[in-house]
Parts: sequence; structure tokens; C-alpha cells
Amino acid sequence: MGFALLLVSFDCLLVSFALLLVNFVLLLVNFTLLLVSFALLLVNSHCLLVSYFNHAKKT
Repeated sequence: MGFALLLVSFDCLLVSFALLLVNFVLLLVNFTLLLVSFALLLVNSHCLLVSYFNHAKKT
């Protein structure tokens, strides 16, 4: 009985470690998407400023 409980707790420990790794990978993916979103925001604001100044030159 004790050996079975030890095996189950070891199995739960492995599952917990695997979920921790998955959580870490998802954190990295989330951080990468945040950086991509920030870069797209910078590009978008740059394009907006360029189009605004081009429109201001025409008038």
C-alpha cells in the first residue's frame, strides 16, 4: 500500500513538473506576442504620422 502511494505521488510530481514546463513555454510565447504587438504598435503609429505629414504637405 505504501509503495502504491509513493508511485502515485511520484506520478503526480511528474505531472506537476510537466505542467510547470508547459506554463513556462506559454509564458515565453505570451512575452513574444507582447513584443510583437508593441512592435506593430510602433509601426502603426509611424505610418499614421507619415500619412498625417504627407496630408499636411498637400494642404
